[in-house]
Amino acid sequence: MRLHHPESEALLELDALLVRRRGADPAAPPEELALADARPLPDAQWLVTFEGVVTRNDAEALRGAVLSTPRDRLAEPEPGEFFAEDLLDLDVLDPGGRPLGRVVRVYDNGAQAVVVVAGTELGEVDVPFVDEHVGEVDLERRTLVVRDLSLLVPGK
Repeated sequence: MRLHHPESEALLELDALLVRRRGADPAAPPEELALADARPLPDAQWLVTFEGVVTRNDAEALRGAVLSTPRDRLAEPEPGEFFAEDLLDLDVLDPGGRPLGRVVRVYDNGAQAVVVVAGTELGEVDVPFVDEHVGEVDLERRTLVVRDLSLLVPGK
């Protein structure tokens, strides 16, 4: 299993995960499986075992499944940390408050989180979510300030 944020230890706090098997009806609710064990592996992946999944065939049936957990089961982020879903649809501003676009996607490139900003002169632009490039994030105002405008605007 690979986490969205490889350094997260959230699995250690959970007792179950929601499982959407490959090919499952997207309208159907995911099934909930109780965690028997979860431990990190050296390659930024996790070994997860579920109660009731005892044979190789049981485990193979989970290959390619998407695992998740309801947000209310997770600890609140520390100051300066954010859930990726909270960054979606934030208005992206320059340091002077001028609108530049909107966050349309968030992913982890293995080194850091990256927000994808759409609506710039360049189309969609990947902005590393690090202090060098991203300033204030205000979830109440639904804004994110980009410090390094050279990532977003040609000629800056």
